[in-house]
Amino acid sequence: MKYVSKVKTRSGDFLPVRVSDMSRAHAEYWDTHVQGRIESKRADKDWNWLRIRLIVGLGGRALFQKPRALIVGIEADRQFQPCIMLLLLERYPALHDPQRSSVFVWYLSPAPTNYFVEHLAYPKEDSPHASHLMAIGMDVALTHSYNCGLSGLVGLHADEGGGDDLMNWYKDAKKGGMSLLPEGEPLPPGFRRLLGNDGRYFYHDEGTAESASKRMDIYR
Repeated sequence: MKYVSKVKTRSGDFLPVRVSDMSRAHAEYWDTHVQGRIESKRADKDWNWLRIRLIVGLGGRALFQKPRALIVGIEADRQFQPCIMLLLLERYPALHDPQRSSVFVWYLSPAPTNYFVEHLAYPKEDSPHASHLMAIGMDVALTHSYNCGLSGLVGLHADEGGGDDLMNWYKDAKKGGMSLLPEGEPLPPGFRRLLGNDGRYFYHDEGTAESASKRMDIYR
């Protein structure tokens, strides 16, 4: 299945994008030019992508979960510059059916509007909403699940730093469109099970994955 190839701006126009593996240089660029622009109310406000890429990569490989770091980037100033950062596990037990494998979204961060306006010198109306970039990032995870032969199965944990707004985004049928794993439902074996299910775990099964993927076909 094809990844997205464009994102929508506030004015309704489109910016061309492409999906690529994340390099150390991409992580350094994000930490230098993007991370400091993220608002304090967001769950990803204190992330460090150089550290994430290293620690999660090593830990995921040790657990045979096949970590994969991806970016969605645009061509600006004749350079490929990231606007979405994404770290996945390609071999994680499905939250709703641990006998099957799924893609687990460990980290997902869309660039804020002020990155486009202040750093890339885009007019605000020519910049995408962060919520739209969030949807694009989730579609990349879904597409990756399909391309790994996992039927679109995806799981994630909504960081409590994102509060109710993040929870509501994943629940919204026109945004995340995911199902909530009931609080207290056992998690797959591993350190997450030891921490317990705090009621902030979401998943896509085949049905919700198909619906969510079709909504994003216009951007492929």
